[in-house]
Amino acid sequence: MNNDICKKRDSVYKIRCKQCSEYYIGSTIRQVHERVQEHLRNDTSSVFKHLLKCQNKRNNIDVSIIDVESDPVNLRLLEALYIKKLQPSLNSREEAKELNNLLF
Repeated sequence: MNNDICKKRDSVYKIRCKQCSEYYIGSTIRQVHERVQEHLRNDTSSVFKHLLKCQNKRNNIDVSIIDVESDPVNLRLLEALYIKKLQPSLNSREEAKELNNLLF
């Protein structure tokens, strides 16, 4: 992950598995690097579970910033919009449903 992305805050981000190109969309008000590290360490994270299943290494991911928004409420709305639009396969159904409820 490059340094510019690591230090970004208030971002909607995408974590893509380099092995199979499946991806996860999330948002954070903290540094993106901190949040991504949580995904990679937390065994309940859908990203963590996927990387185990895909026999991928934690450093074999791409992280990109999709959007930036300083208002936390609007940031969550943007995340919901991107999940609805892009239909990422690694986001849990419960999470997608919860965010979808923000839109409608």
